[in-house]
Amino acid sequence: MLKKILTLGLLCSAPALAQSVRLPDVDCSRTPQNARCNFRGGANAGGSVGEGWPFLTGGLGESVGSGFVNAQENALYVPSEVGVQKDRLGGVVRVDLATGNRTLVSGALDATVSRGSGVAWNGPRGEKATLYDLGRVRAVRPGPGGTIYALVDKGSTERTEVLQIDPKTGNRNIVWANKLADDGYDPVAEPRSLKALEVKQGINEATLCERLKPSWSFETDGKNLYFFFEKEGLARVQPGGKCEWISRYTASGDSVTGSGPSFGTFMGYWTVMQGQNVAVVGGPSIDALVSFDTRTGERRFISRHDNVPAKRIGKNDVFVGYSGAPAFNGKVFATTGYVGFESPFLTIIDPKTGDRTAIEDWKGSLSGSAGGRSSEMQVVAALPGRDEFILYYNGALHVANPKTGNSYVLSQ
Repeated sequence: MLKKILTLGLLCSAPALAQSVRLPDVDCSRTPQNARCNFRGGANAGGSVGEGWPFLTGGLGESVGSGFVNAQENALYVPSEVGVQKDRLGGVVRVDLATGNRTLVSGALDATVSRGSGVAWNGPRGEKATLYDLGRVRAVRPGPGGTIYALVDKGSTERTEVLQIDPKTGNRNIVWANKLADDGYDPVAEPRSLKALEVKQGINEATLCERLKPSWSFETDGKNLYFFFEKEGLARVQPGGKCEWISRYTASGDSVTGSGPSFGTFMGYWTVMQGQNVAVVGGPSIDALVSFDTRTGERRFISRHDNVPAKRIGKNDVFVGYSGAPAFNGKVFATTGYVGFESPFLTIIDPKTGDRTAIEDWKGSLSGSAGGRSSEMQVVAALPGRDEFILYYNGALHVANPKTGNSYVLSQ
């Protein structure tokens, strides 16, 4: 049974192998006044498509990050961030792909809407607290046994955590962090310290990658977690086991582990699984989509833009990698890209040639004066077995087909 569940988890991260999904029956050319086609953004329109708590309610920094599709459930799982401040608000939301209905799986979206809990803890001074909230949740991925992994990054000076969520209860526990909590405490002298609690759960020095902060997302093959570390490379962590470098290099350009070009000062922000490879998009020091082979450690450029023509891989003057997550549907990558100083477009990258194509003209929900361009645009996930991708734009999830230019609202 476990093997079957793990296989389903792998299918979620390998869209080309997964079954197709069922979407709303929408044709904006026939019914342009359909609420899914006649899009209006903003908090006042929240809740207009699909039932459940809306993504946009008028708060500061509300956004949706990088998610995944569970084709068997016909559902999309996304991280929903409520505010940019360091608070406990944020959650994992399940979106029914046929209806757009939204269900909170775990976390808290305001003081009254919450589900699940973390780990209760009595601190060294006797104070009571609950650990492992989903404030500043960035990315979610399928975990083993039907669970969900969520990456939480509280900020540049705070630690990064990967939490494992039981979707039946919403309860959360920690499986990895880039540094131990309460580093100043001795778990022997302070047996009630947070550090002692996490060491007991298997979070110890052996599971850390030299206390470096990873990118804003991560990948999994059903057994291991994969993290990209800026100016360092790719590492593999088995929850409860050790962290090991698969492919590593120095900022000065020397290769330490693995083979291929050294990416040096490459600042990779987001990742996506491409078969047995982890692809990373980043910039601006090196504006590119790169790939790491998880078995051999081989590194290579998939696509690269550079002011020096000889360094370019792929055609077209489209810059990628500043803040947009990628998705891969088994054929092409989708991310956000820039042309000059304009707001970002959906950008398609051909993995065979490296060509970058910005999709500028849309029909349906992404049409109009903005043309789907926004600094908040995010590629959320690929739809397995289909050409469409799920985008987050102006408070809503949109189904967007880069081949036809058709788009409509999935959930708002």
